[in-house]
Amino acid sequence: MPGARLGENWPPPKTGAQNTEKGHKMPSKTPAINPLSACPCGSQKSLASCCQPYIQGQSWPETAEQLMRSRYSAHVLLAIDYLWDTWSPEQRLRSSKSDIQQWAQSCEWLGLQILATDNGQKSDQEGTVEFVALFRQNGQAHQHHERSLFRKSLGKWLYVDHRD
Repeated sequence: MPGARLGENWPPPKTGAQNTEKGHKMPSKTPAINPLSACPCGSQKSLASCCQPYIQGQSWPETAEQLMRSRYSAHVLLAIDYLWDTWSPEQRLRSSKSDIQQWAQSCEWLGLQILATDNGQKSDQEGTVEFVALFRQNGQAHQHHERSLFRKSLGKWLYVDHRD
């Protein structure tokens, strides 16, 4: 700034792309996580006592429904590695972590409704969970209704695919 003395509006405030320099990071698109807030999966439990331990790798879901709920919460929290790691490896060929992240970030997640669970308990090897995920994308409300197949692999539940 011509005529400005050091300390008087000098250096000038950083704007736009300059804010990405050290000490001026752009805000993260990852939502803030309050472990005491209600879990996004709709269980009526806190995030810390519901899906967060699964998403952070502290424990593994014991049922297909727990995995379904934690995967929904992972979409809300943009926990892309968790979504990838809980997806059956043979199905991953049709997508990428980047695709999952772009889609999850493009949505405002509004809620999850579990409609039915068939098998998928701790002692089962396979199960299905029927659900509706509510979201807003590009200003329009949507619902994703799916009957999902889950299967255990090496003792851990994985999302396989939707069932017709």
